[in-house]
Amino acid sequence: MKFNRIFTVALLATVLISSPVSAQEIYRPISVTFIYPLSTNGFSSGQVASNFSFNILGGYIGSVKGFELGGIFNIEKNHVAGLQIGGVANLVGENVAGLEFGGVANVAGKNCVGLQVAGVGNFVGKNLNIGQVSGVLNTALGSVSGFQLGGVANIAGGEATGLQIAGVANITARDVIGAQVSGTLNIARGSCPAQIGVVNIALGQTFTQIGVVNIAGYARGLQLGVVNIARDHSGVPVGLASVVKNGQFHVNFWTDETAVLNAGIKFGSQAFYNVWTYGYQPFGARSKFGIGLGGHIPAPGPLFVDIDAVHYQFEDGIWPFISQNSYNGLTTVRFTGGIKITPKLAFTAGPTVNVWHSQEWDGDAVRYFGIPVGDYDARNYTDIWLGFQVGVQIL
Repeated sequence: MKFNRIFTVALLATVLISSPVSAQEIYRPISVTFIYPLSTNGFSSGQVASNFSFNILGGYIGSVKGFELGGIFNIEKNHVAGLQIGGVANLVGENVAGLEFGGVANVAGKNCVGLQVAGVGNFVGKNLNIGQVSGVLNTALGSVSGFQLGGVANIAGGEATGLQIAGVANITARDVIGAQVSGTLNIARGSCPAQIGVVNIALGQTFTQIGVVNIAGYARGLQLGVVNIARDHSGVPVGLASVVKNGQFHVNFWTDETAVLNAGIKFGSQAFYNVWTYGYQPFGARSKFGIGLGGHIPAPGPLFVDIDAVHYQFEDGIWPFISQNSYNGLTTVRFTGGIKITPKLAFTAGPTVNVWHSQEWDGDAVRYFGIPVGDYDARNYTDIWLGFQVGVQIL
């Protein structure tokens, strides 16, 4: 498919540049226009093909195969093959093969095989091959093979093969074979290998999404963001919240040496998940809230293994983030083995590795045993120990 597209692009460009003047056009090597119809071609300008067209204010001509320069605008009824420069705008009724430079806008009614550069916008009625560069908007109602670089937005009505870079938004009606990079929004109704922006949406398949919010139909690679959402996920979602329709969602209850009562949820893909936990230690009246990331390893029969890392902040009282304590942090790596008792319930247990760091107190109310490291008097206390957890998981 890619070879056929490249061959079609080369063929179209060759035909536009080398084809003779059509029977409906009058060939005149040079055309000069003050403003239409004040020109060397008069009212018959729409039937004239020239190699060189010079428009002091603005001109209208049938076709240009060579070079055209306009003080304000250039208008072609049919084709342009070569270089076209307009102070404000270039308007071509059919195909463009070459370069267009417009202070405000470039418009090709059908296909563009070349590069459009405009201060505000570029528009192609059908297919774009090579690229568009503008300060505001690039639009191709058909497919794009190349790149679109816009200060605000890029829109491709069909498939986009290449790169879309925009300050605000990239929108593609079908698949993207390449990448979308924007400061705010990327949308691909089909598949897109890579999207980088604040909000990324690929309703088909995607391999990499990096942003604040990532939404995918089928995520096969990395989703890195605050919120990740996918219908199916066979990759790695990394964020504060990763929701997968056909993934996992489990509720856990357990006890360990840091808190008698613990509850948490695991949600994400079948292989990788996010963890949100809350724990309360009535002996000392302290609570902890933690978030983390983990991986799920299936085992034969009813067995499974989960390995995750969770970071907690401890507070006085039952509600987290209410007291004005200094930093009291606990990082725990948990090795959890599970066995399914019923299809919806599993027994869990396993060791933990814990690193405690406090800037306020010595941590005696948190740990039961450990290897203390640091200086108590400097209000900067570190402790390392092995722990154990036991509980149940609702599947």
